[in-house]
Amino acid sequence: MQYFRKDPDPLERKITLGEAIKEYDESFEKRWRLALAAFDARTEDTLAIIGPSSYLLKLGGTRIAIDPQIRRESDLERVKDTIVPFFSRFDAILITHEHDDHFDIKLSRLLRDTGLTWYLPEGIKPLWVEKSELRPESIRYASPEDVFTLGGVRVHAFDSPHKPFDADWEMAERGYEITAEGGRLLFPGDIREYAYDAYPPMRGADLCFAHVWAGNNTVDPDEYMPRMKNAADFFARFAAKKYFLCHLYEIGRTQHVMWDTEHAEILSGMLKERLPGITAKAPTLGRLYNPFTGEEI
Repeated sequence: MQYFRKDPDPLERKITLGEAIKEYDESFEKRWRLALAAFDARTEDTLAIIGPSSYLLKLGGTRIAIDPQIRRESDLERVKDTIVPFFSRFDAILITHEHDDHFDIKLSRLLRDTGLTWYLPEGIKPLWVEKSELRPESIRYASPEDVFTLGGVRVHAFDSPHKPFDADWEMAERGYEITAEGGRLLFPGDIREYAYDAYPPMRGADLCFAHVWAGNNTVDPDEYMPRMKNAADFFARFAAKKYFLCHLYEIGRTQHVMWDTEHAEILSGMLKERLPGITAKAPTLGRLYNPFTGEEI
């Protein structure tokens, strides 16, 4: 089912923040509606990319959303009619951490009466839970090393620290390892310090979702290249068969901290040096993929 254009896509090449915002203005609603319709129409295992780090999974008869969000209020208004009918049919929503490009309280407020189960990281700040307006009975708190099942899908939650080690603030974050009949997926989350010892052994996933981040300076290679090498070392330790490089064109940021496809290509090259023969690429907003092969549908 062809649900979106196959001609060259602006979000598949390096563009500026202004160009990315213009592309969102022109095509967000179409991308969103067509991706949701195509996701609904499929009976096979399916992954939909609906945001820089927002994922929809259909695994057998189980539907799981990870960090679903719509960045801008103006975009939400354009697709507001889709939110409750679409997400109310999901088995669960998994949240990695409380930043609003991951835990979208605009969506949570719209979905609070649907009966959806929300998995939030244990230790999330109570203020965020209060702001979300979620009903207490709809919330499950995911602790490190929790394992739970959703239909025929096994979900393993693990600690995946979002904050730098030397930061004087705290933020709970969970990564998720998802195992289904078709294979295994790894969502480490937004990594800020590329340390290894705290991570449980999770080698050999079919697809690992590596968020591109190498500090708060995207324009000076002298600043970000050392961190990029650390990121490549870190993600290579998972030895996944394929990698999706995500968290690109986050238009809520400034140009100075917006990671793009050029940075993803650098990380892809480094991963391929460390793991010859693997595939590492950036998926595109609004597209559907086979979640275990990474191939576009």
